[in-house]
Amino acid sequence: MKYFLVIFSLVAGVLLALADDVILPPIDASGPSVAMIFAPGAGLDTDTYIPLAQSMQQKMSAVGKSLWVGVTQVPFDTAAIGLEKAVQRVADSLNAAGLPEDHSTLYAGHSLGGAMIPLLVEDPSKLPAGFDKPIGMVLMGAFLVRDFKTDAVPEVGPGQYVFNTCPVLTIGGEMDGLCRITRIAESYHTQIDMSTSSNARHELPVTVIEGMSHMQFSSGEPTKFVTARDLLPEISIDDAHDAAADDVAAFAQGLLDNNWSALDKRMSSTAALVKPIVEALQLEGYHQFLPPCYCEAVDEYGGLEYGTCPEQPGCQANAPWTQQAQQIMAGTTTGTTTVTKDSQHEVTEDHPSCHLPHVHDGTDSSGKTKSNTEPSANPGHNGSTPALCDDYTTCTLDITTVTQLVYQSGSEWDIWRFTNFGSDSIDTGYFPISAREMKSKMKSRQAVMQAASNPTAGVEDDTLDELDGEEAGRCAEINQAALDYALSVVPSTTKDRYLQHGQQMKVDWVDEHVCAAGPCWIWSTLQFNGRKNTDYVEVKAPSFPYQNSNAFPCGEKGVEDELLPCAAGMHYCKLLSPARAVEWMYVDSLRRDYSLKSANKGVKDEDVVPGGEDPNDPDAKCCTACEEDEEKYYSIAHLLHNCGESCLNPEDFKKYKLFEPGLTLADSPTPCADRNYTTYLKTAVHGEHSPLDPIAVDLYKPAQPQQ
Repeated sequence: MKYFLVIFSLVAGVLLALADDVILPPIDASGPSVAMIFAPGAGLDTDTYIPLAQSMQQKMSAVGKSLWVGVTQVPFDTAAIGLEKAVQRVADSLNAAGLPEDHSTLYAGHSLGGAMIPLLVEDPSKLPAGFDKPIGMVLMGAFLVRDFKTDAVPEVGPGQYVFNTCPVLTIGGEMDGLCRITRIAESYHTQIDMSTSSNARHELPVTVIEGMSHMQFSSGEPTKFVTARDLLPEISIDDAHDAAADDVAAFAQGLLDNNWSALDKRMSSTAALVKPIVEALQLEGYHQFLPPCYCEAVDEYGGLEYGTCPEQPGCQANAPWTQQAQQIMAGTTTGTTTVTKDSQHEVTEDHPSCHLPHVHDGTDSSGKTKSNTEPSANPGHNGSTPALCDDYTTCTLDITTVTQLVYQSGSEWDIWRFTNFGSDSIDTGYFPISAREMKSKMKSRQAVMQAASNPTAGVEDDTLDELDGEEAGRCAEINQAALDYALSVVPSTTKDRYLQHGQQMKVDWVDEHVCAAGPCWIWSTLQFNGRKNTDYVEVKAPSFPYQNSNAFPCGEKGVEDELLPCAAGMHYCKLLSPARAVEWMYVDSLRRDYSLKSANKGVKDEDVVPGGEDPNDPDAKCCTACEEDEEKYYSIAHLLHNCGESCLNPEDFKKYKLFEPGLTLADSPTPCADRNYTTYLKTAVHGEHSPLDPIAVDLYKPAQPQQ
């Protein structure tokens, strides 16, 4: 192992020595100088960031600033290796290129570079002299990880993001398939809405660019990793660069001129965009907003049987969706209303008590409240315990429920969750952030109806299958409500995209049967079937209803003089979180048919030349033959399954190749047709918003669909 490290260090040193940083002096040096040192994403060459850098220079010039940009080349194109030395080298190069001594400094990074640069900047002693007092930092397709957040204090308040070196701007893309918009929404809410700082909007601002993908912060061909995960962009690469550059310029205006109006406007539009995500996560009881309280409160029987948890400012007492789910479980058309208080607990917990749902009180139109005075009672069943209401059509029942949220990253060390093993330190934006399932313990429809004196439920146990059995699909009914909620709150563009291109999520209306024991339900997981083989994903919920009567003596060993409410009249469900449904619609439903990997949707990054939309128009093509001083070049975009032909002056070839790495001198008058791209698609214009002259391109698609 030691020899491997030596060899690795030598190789890294050679690569570092041969590295090509990009140093770009400003396009206009008349304004105050700002130096930006930029860390690239993994596997992306420095020159792929030239278009973005030049767009930032133009936008900064427009607000009176002269931007000097240095993009760091690092060993293996990975910012996790050698970044400190690379930053020092780029700083030296910027100084050598004429950067004034009295400049301001910004640090920036994309993707992995954005994840790594805060770890360097947080310690100014590691920064080069003259660059060790940055005015700000910009993270693109990246964010401040949760390690920068303090611990929540239950009786005080939530954790706070802290980055003492400088303000930090986070820029996300709506169509980013790697740094998903839901994780950026978390950043917005936790860094701004939940901050106790009166200046949070300017200390840790967050923006999202609509229609922008992860790769669009760069240019050129994406890496295999990005290709496998990124979504299709819905704006051009030029517009994406301009939008990111606008946010950077607005941030700089705020920092240097105390003019925050442009950034404040962007923050307001971002808040509206992420609002449905934030609200869905709050409805779930999301652990990264507030950790679960897992607290106990003395109930009316003087014990801890129900695990009721009072609200506290620094932790999440409940899962609000389960409180709504209990009403759906009870029935929404009978007139009986449930007022539910949920508490988050691990469902396997048995100390100080096993936590179970319970009906506590009932009030009807008479105004009189009847209490369930025995913890082991089952109101309304078989006459043994009176119902809590005389009129079920006006009955209101007070109920407590229990929920455990299960996350793919791992939130608690439950023995039954080894199949979902993980760690909350996994914070990349790569995986879904919402709960994979909600383990919700509720009172059954049978129990609620009997407690309300609804005669439809009878007083015996023979109505259980009809009211709560697998065929009745009570858990499925709640999961359909979660899907309906998601469709009702996502923006119209998100909804339309999901319905047109996304893999639909549907509910299996027959719940999954589990054995008549709690552990069987605990072991069973919410199923998402058909992700790879069908046009839809089917959600099937494990369900565990139990008759509303005590089949065995009630009590709990070790709890003196207190009786545990029996495991009767309950209905346990594995529920679909409304936040998971929302996140599915924004991101994961698009993986199969609306991603770079699956791209066969035509060209999205060009503006069509007027008159060039008709493939049968003989005058549509720009480049069938080239002028005397030009030669034909071609480039194949394998991901988009098209080939482009252009006419260029050979002297301009190297300049354009920086923006189109696949650009190649043609070896015949028909280079695309020679490579089986024979069907004319359209003629487009590339580079309208770049420093180079726009170039017309004839685009062709394959004669046969690419497999």
